[in-house]
Amino acid sequence: MRVDELRTPPLALVCALGRADVQPELAETLRTRATPPLVLASHPAIEDAPRVLVPRLRKRGVKQHLRTHAHGASAAHDAHARGVSSRADHANADAASTSATSNASLSSHPDIRGALKRDWLLKHKQSKPAVVMALLDNDVLDGSSDARAQLTRSLEKLYGAAHNAGAYVCVVCLAAGPGLPEVLPEDKASIIRKLLNIENRSIVTLNTATAQGREHGWNKAMKVAQELAIKMYGEECDRMTAMVDDPGCPAVLRARYAFKAGTYAEFRQDWVTATKRYRTAYEALPDVRAGMTTQDIIETLEVSEVLHVKLCVLLLHSGSPTEAVHQIEKHMRRWSNAASALGQEALPTFHEWRARQYNVFGDLLEHRLPAPAPVGTPRTHLPAFYFHAAAQCSIARRLAFDSVAFDSTAAPIEDVKVELGSYVGQLKIAGTENTRLTPEQYMAYLRVKDTRETISRETIELLTKAHDHYKENSAGTAGGRSFASLIAELANEYLHAGDYKSARKLFTTVAVVYRRERWTELLCSVLLHLKTCAKALRDDEAYLSICLEMAALNEGAASEHAPAAFIAAYAAMNEPRSGAAGGGGEDEDEDEDDVAPTITCGDGHLDRVFIHKAGFSTLDCVPGEPVKFHVALMSNLAGDLDISHIDVDFTESDAYEWSDSRSRVLRSREWLRLSFDIIPKCGYVCEATSLTLTTKAGYEFVIPFTADTSDCSTSSVNYESLPDSVLKMKIKTHTLDVRDAPPRATITMHTPNGSALVGEMSRVDITVTSVTDELEEAELLLHVTEDDEPSSNVHILSNTTGDVIPNGNIVIGDVALHATWTGAVCLRWSSDGPPAALHATLTAKRTGARMTEMFKNNPRTAPVESVTHVSCDAPFTVKRAYLPSYRQSPLVLQGDKCSKSPPVGVMLATLHVGGPTELTLDDVKSNVTGAPDKGVTQTDTNDTVTLNAGDAFLHVIPLRSQDHGEDSVRVKWHRTHGDSKSRDKAPTVIINEYVLPAVIGSKPPLTVELKYPPKLFLGEPFTYEVRASNATTASYDVKVAVTDSTGFVFSGIKRATMYVPPLSSASFYFLLVPIVTGSAVLPEMSLSAERFAAKFVPPIESRRVYVRPAY
Repeated sequence: MRVDELRTPPLALVCALGRADVQPELAETLRTRATPPLVLASHPAIEDAPRVLVPRLRKRGVKQHLRTHAHGASAAHDAHARGVSSRADHANADAASTSATSNASLSSHPDIRGALKRDWLLKHKQSKPAVVMALLDNDVLDGSSDARAQLTRSLEKLYGAAHNAGAYVCVVCLAAGPGLPEVLPEDKASIIRKLLNIENRSIVTLNTATAQGREHGWNKAMKVAQELAIKMYGEECDRMTAMVDDPGCPAVLRARYAFKAGTYAEFRQDWVTATKRYRTAYEALPDVRAGMTTQDIIETLEVSEVLHVKLCVLLLHSGSPTEAVHQIEKHMRRWSNAASALGQEALPTFHEWRARQYNVFGDLLEHRLPAPAPVGTPRTHLPAFYFHAAAQCSIARRLAFDSVAFDSTAAPIEDVKVELGSYVGQLKIAGTENTRLTPEQYMAYLRVKDTRETISRETIELLTKAHDHYKENSAGTAGGRSFASLIAELANEYLHAGDYKSARKLFTTVAVVYRRERWTELLCSVLLHLKTCAKALRDDEAYLSICLEMAALNEGAASEHAPAAFIAAYAAMNEPRSGAAGGGGEDEDEDEDDVAPTITCGDGHLDRVFIHKAGFSTLDCVPGEPVKFHVALMSNLAGDLDISHIDVDFTESDAYEWSDSRSRVLRSREWLRLSFDIIPKCGYVCEATSLTLTTKAGYEFVIPFTADTSDCSTSSVNYESLPDSVLKMKIKTHTLDVRDAPPRATITMHTPNGSALVGEMSRVDITVTSVTDELEEAELLLHVTEDDEPSSNVHILSNTTGDVIPNGNIVIGDVALHATWTGAVCLRWSSDGPPAALHATLTAKRTGARMTEMFKNNPRTAPVESVTHVSCDAPFTVKRAYLPSYRQSPLVLQGDKCSKSPPVGVMLATLHVGGPTELTLDDVKSNVTGAPDKGVTQTDTNDTVTLNAGDAFLHVIPLRSQDHGEDSVRVKWHRTHGDSKSRDKAPTVIINEYVLPAVIGSKPPLTVELKYPPKLFLGEPFTYEVRASNATTASYDVKVAVTDSTGFVFSGIKRATMYVPPLSSASFYFLLVPIVTGSAVLPEMSLSAERFAAKFVPPIESRRVYVRPAY
């Protein structure tokens, strides 16, 4: 009974007899339309029934079963008397006297040969049908008497064979033409029922003339076969269950009957019952105890495997992976004590069995659970977990195999050939019916059935399987260490299998992870294996590299291997090399050119051999002046190293070099400090790249410089391990870049006029001075920025022509050493804004053949940069105001636009002078924006008048219409005292243009007018009239309130409401007497139209009067 047979539920078997021509169509129907599918066994004739249907030996009870096998037990005793039996037969004979329910072992009862027949399930799936389907021709039923008699004899034989085989029978009657009723006529049906002892519903008619008739008939036959199969398997399941429940049933029979009951339940798709019966069978198995023979223990394990697999398949099929996991855990715990009961020779077989349990369960999980599994899935629910567990058991199998082979004094000899027995877990002598092996033969077989190569190959396959599954479906449970450990196990198996190349490749991968994570002890164990691989592959370079790395591991448990590794490395370095010994003549000259073996200590695995700090003590340098270079070096090797040369290598080897040929001994864990001078050369980068140590044996240790080499800050990784003597060197960098230094020159910029004014050209004086370098074909590049962005508000102009300088580029030409070039540009601001930055960049042509060759694509030097800040002031600010008609003001309603655009009066444009300078106006005029000749209004100016900051100049613009439009005010001006651009005392005239917002007029609904005499005298009363004019067709109630009458004696009502009719006016009168002379203000009042929430206070300008003394 193979494990592959147990992974899928069995399908019911139907045996078809007769009409071979239609059986393919029947097989397709049963396979594709039945749920679950049915398997068809085809046979061409009904007469084949006695040959095809094998009779079943049905036991009606436990006692009958035991009586049936009593003869087999007597035969076993006879075999024992002939000397064929062994000590195991004596044990079986002793166990026969125990109770029938004894739980000693599967073979404890003398009348029972084993628990499960090996081919029982296969027979029921392939050769023991549940239903026999007879395909009859309707013409035969209607034929001659001889034909009917022949059919009757065939059906009688069919009934007998089916009855003995325990199968149900159904009949399909086929006709090739119309006229066959859906139900067979009673005269024909009664004969068939009587001969086959079946019900009328088990007889199906099928018309083959039409496709519809065939489909309908086959579907009906399929349903009948399904019902009969379910009925047959149900009866068999009940019969087996009854035998399981018999109190006198031995454990081995209880396990067998429960297994069969579970299988019958599976045939009928009753998963719950099948699970219960399999669990009953599993629990009925006896536990492994001391005193059981090796054959009994292994048979018990293999029988438990069958039942366990069936349980796991059903639990996973029903969607209960957690229960399946519990089952595998319970299964492995239950049989874990078998190792102590088995002998040493059987331990490899036991571990093989354990590995198979985990491997099979992992395969079941792989096909039942989603892939990839969701993040957070427990490890025990991942297939890779069980593949890895299987690999661990396989490793234990190899160790047990090696132990047996090591302890054996002689090789085992298999004196008989062995085959699988009739029962699960049993072996027999080849060629016999069921003769079991003696204990000696069994042990010899266990020792010879395995080979070390086979075990290693299976272990490698399991580890590879686990690794691939973890890589693709780890659900976040496998980290770097888990993968590294798994790969290490796989590499170890390759090593034991003798595949050193594959082992080294995998161990190298693991070592990378352990180095990165600083797992020293784990790394040491891997290096030991790599050392073995390198030695076996005769790779001397790799062997030396691994020994050096191990010699530098002086932490924790790894330090135990460091001294031995250093001795091995020292011996390897001092071994004579081919061509190292000098000869004579030409050979001696060739030996001098031999390249010394080089060991690079910065490629990841040898970076622990040395700790070093190196670099310059300053970041700044001047070409030609010496700079100190410091080197601090410490060896982590577990021994002293004899050094003959120390060299520092630079990028520009033809410009910089340093070497020290004094012999030294580099002590373990002691710092060696060196200092020397380096002179930077103009045009060359001064960069130290590596430190080279040459041993007396001729090996060169190259220690590359990295960013950490010159990092001695507190944030450095090894800062705490650095002694004070190293920190006092103040190492800062190992690179001084003077290759592309800018020319040593200065740029100064000055604005003689101070802050510029918008619109004018402000001069900037520029001076370039050569300090220590001559400038050839020098150029200046100018640009202006505002808030670190290119400015579009400031333009760079030529000082002579006033044209815009393209790209701000100014050609200076050659500047001799210590010479000065002066020039000027102009800046023009198109609008005022915050201060801007004027950037000047100076470059020159590179000189010298080497510099020109090195910078073919960049022929100009690095730039000299300078920045100065420039600012701008606005010469004028323009404000707009409106002057209404004399003593008239609009009473504005809420939301009316005329508050901003009165239709009467004029508009005032006020020029307020800004900036710290004195200005003179040359001309002020306005016009319609975009139409210089339209709406022109000019205001006379006086060129002798000087305007200072804060002064104002009024420009009057008459309102042209209600839609006045947009005006532009054009101002022509110059600095009163001239500027740096003035020539022959002629002022530089600037023209600025200001755009005023558009004016849209509208007629106000209410207009308030104040009326009083033009002349007022002290003490003489006069009438003060407030007139409100309504220009609308609606009436308004306007409230009038006097709030202040200082300087006048008031007579009248201070608060009142006047009615203003539509398209008319209304007045309110007061009597006032002046009591002061001189300038005065008429009483303040407020007017409001409450209906529109409009309120108005006449401006103070319309209430100003002058009171004269009385005559």
